[in-house]
Order: sequence, then C-alpha cells, then structure tokens
Amino acid sequence: MKTWYILLAAVAVVAAVAVAAVVIMDSDGSAQEYRFQTYEVSCKDNVELPVYYGDYFFKKPSTEMNGDLMAFALGLELSSGIKANDRSASVLNLLKEIGCENARPNDVYSKVPTIETTDVAIGSKEWKGYNLIFVVLNGTLYSNESAANVMLGAEGNHQGFMYACNAGLEELRDFIEDNNITGKTKILVTGYSRTAAGANLMAAYIADAIAEGKVDERIGNIKLSKEDVYGFSFETPLGGYYERGKGMVSPTDPRYDGIWYVTNPDDPVTYVPTKNYNFVRYGQHYVIQSHDETIKANMMDNAEYYYGEKTAEWVDMSRFKKVPLIGVDYPSEIYDGFLDRFFSELGSREYYHENIEEDFVQFIYVLENHPDVLMEILNQSEDLVSFVKALYNYSGDQEKFDEYFGPIVKAALAKYHYEYYSKNVLNSFYQIANLVRSYFEGGIASIVLDPYIMSALFNLEVLLMPHLPSMTYCYIIQESSFYEIPAESDK
Repeated sequence: MKTWYILLAAVAVVAAVAVAAVVIMDSDGSAQEYRFQTYEVSCKDNVELPVYYGDYFFKKPSTEMNGDLMAFALGLELSSGIKANDRSASVLNLLKEIGCENARPNDVYSKVPTIETTDVAIGSKEWKGYNLIFVVLNGTLYSNESAANVMLGAEGNHQGFMYACNAGLEELRDFIEDNNITGKTKILVTGYSRTAAGANLMAAYIADAIAEGKVDERIGNIKLSKEDVYGFSFETPLGGYYERGKGMVSPTDPRYDGIWYVTNPDDPVTYVPTKNYNFVRYGQHYVIQSHDETIKANMMDNAEYYYGEKTAEWVDMSRFKKVPLIGVDYPSEIYDGFLDRFFSELGSREYYHENIEEDFVQFIYVLENHPDVLMEILNQSEDLVSFVKALYNYSGDQEKFDEYFGPIVKAALAKYHYEYYSKNVLNSFYQIANLVRSYFEGGIASIVLDPYIMSALFNLEVLLMPHLPSMTYCYIIQESSFYEIPAESDK
C-alpha cells in the first residue's frame, strides 16, 4: 500500500510541475513561471505566488531599467522570508529551480537570530560564458534583527544596516572561494526594508571595488564590470552616508548606475533614519507611482487576484481619510511635513548616539520578543489618563520621571523575566516623552493645530500599509508583461 502512495505522490508532483512550468518564449530566450512561498502579514501565514525568470533577463546591462529582472528580484527576495521550521526552504527551492544547483543558506538561517545577524541565501549558475550569482538578504520576515534598525552608529554608514551588508559580502566571498568561481561574472543582490538598505550598501561596495580596480582584493577572483552588478532594493531606508565637500563619492555617481532602489512615496520606512543626518541611498531611484489612479487600480486588481480579498482590503489606500480643512491628501505629505521637524527636535546624530541609541535598541529588542510589554506597562499604571499626564508632567526631570515610572516598568518587565532591560525601557520612555513635549510645546492646542499629526491620528491603521511586501509586489509586477491577470472566463 505504501508503494501506491509513493506512486500517487510522484504523479501529483509531476502534474503540479507541468501546470506550474509555464514557458514564455522571447526572441532572446525563454522565461518560465515558478511558484514560491512567502509570508503575508495580512493573513499571518505563507501564501504562494508566481515569479517569472529567464537567463536572458541578464542580457540588458544593469544600468538600464529592467522590469522583468526587477520583478524576479522582488519575488526572489520575498521567498527568503517564510513561516516554517526551515526558514530557507522557499528561497533555496526557487534558486535551485532556476538552475542554481549549489544554492545554500548561511548558518544564521538555522540559528536563533540576534541583533547583528542577517539571513543570507546564495546560488550560482552559468550562462553564455558568465557566472550568474544571486545574493538574497532576508528582510521580509525577521525578528531580533529589527533592533538594529535604530542603531545609527557614531559616524559613517548606518551601523545596523551595515550588519546586513557585511553578512551578504561575507557569504559572497566565501561562496566564490568555495565554488572556485572565476572569470566573467554577473551578480544580482536583492533586499527588502532593513535588508534593502543592506543590499544597497552591498551593491555600492561592489561598485566601488570595480571603480577602484580592487575586485580581486575585496570580492574574489572574478571579472566584474559596472554593467554586471544588479542591485535591487525594495522599500529602501536611508543607509549610506554622504557629506558634500568632504571628497566623498556622490551617491548618484555613474559608478552606481547599476543599482536600483525602489520606494513608495507613501511608505514611512523610506524616509528614515533621516537625510538631516546626511544619510543617503546609492544608484538610480525607481518611484512607485502610488498616486496614479490607473496604476493604483491595477495594484488592487493584482492584490485581489494573487493574494485574495483580505489582503486587498489591507492594501486599499482609499481608506486614507482626507480630513476636512487640513489639506493632507496622501501619507507622503505627512512625512514631508513632519519628519524634518521631528528630527530637529530629536537633536544631532551625535546626541542620539550618545544618549538614546543603546536604550532604543534594547527597547525594540524587548518589544520584538514580547510585544505585550507595552500593554503590561499600562496595566501596571493607575489608568491611561494618569499614565499620559505623568509622561508629560515628569518629562524634563529624569529623577522624578524614574521615581514615578521605575516601579511600573520594572514590574511589567518582571512578568517576562526581562528586568535586566528596565533602565533601557525607562530611558526610552523618558526620551520619547521629552521629544513629544518639545514638539508640542504649545500643549494640546499645538496638537490640534498641527495638520500632519491630526491627519496621522485619523489614519493610524493605514499608515504602515504601503510598506507591506504584498503592495510592493502588486505594483512592481506591472513593470513586467508576464504577470497578466487572465480574463474572467479563463480564471
């Protein structure tokens, strides 16, 4: 009987492959449809999506817009984050299906993540005398690494994002050496959110090595040109550092023309940490036209077809409320108007690094492991009104603040055996309270009169939606002709 089950399973697999392996011919070669798993937050589970790939996608130099390869890079990136015992299963399967028989994960994929770690998957294949190397930095489903997002560092590039960059570079160097890869090579690097910044920094590092003639020293015994480094980063924060007049290479220098960073203007993550601290992104900017009604309607059609009604409801930005008399029509207007002032109130990068950064990092780490801590702190307080009043009244006097909130925070953290982080959480609250008091120096009246804050308060439930990978996927696949929704009669 077991033999029949095996035979039936084999038949099912062959049938599934036959259905999924849709081949689309092109004058330069063929593209095939592949299926992959990715985690979707709107349904708190993995979903299956299509992605199209053909080696001939690499025929175009990286310096030219390449919608087919961009869409594939996003699909590859989304496959790197799944809810499973083996977090690398989906991305490795996709890499192997496109011909990377040597695909492998770094050892982080099999360990408990830390603040400094990054999941990296890598694989290679040969095509027309080239080595094609794919480097995937997981930024679509991660945990403790999120604390590094607020780790700016004292100077230079964003320290937390450099962890992702360095993890990718380390795996790339080891992979080239372990597989004895030499000769002409094309490299695709992709990342999302925090690893979008890491991928952007990594691609810039490789571009610098090419421009300075140091590929062998910094990368490996391979031949690379600027046109052969394809850096794709999606919903990319600001992670590089550039200061005018200091002899630094501009982030828009032609050496970086093979790097493409994607942002949705309504995604708050793409505005941080802040350009006020001289943070930048490298390469060419692809802006998602999220305010174009036709493109937005196509995104919604894609969301419903590929993800289903629940996800489509989440990404429906028509839910954004345009508050009368305030004059804010899109989330992007909130960020443009609010963030410069916010970071001015926060202070210099030096002040942030010396007085706030470590506490914020540990605070985020605690929340990542126990998101109920905030609610527990409120439960330990007399009531919400008293809590908010105390935040305001005791800001400006850390001794009184600590005296009032210290026992509350410690008791809340004790429930999760995280008392060690009491000082970090306490100081985080103190800094936030002072920041809020400074920003709203006019009291309640200044809150009511601030159009950006009022608009944000009316739209809290939708402000983070533009950062969802599902929304980005449903926008980016419009750049490729392969992802066409079939006619109603053919569904």
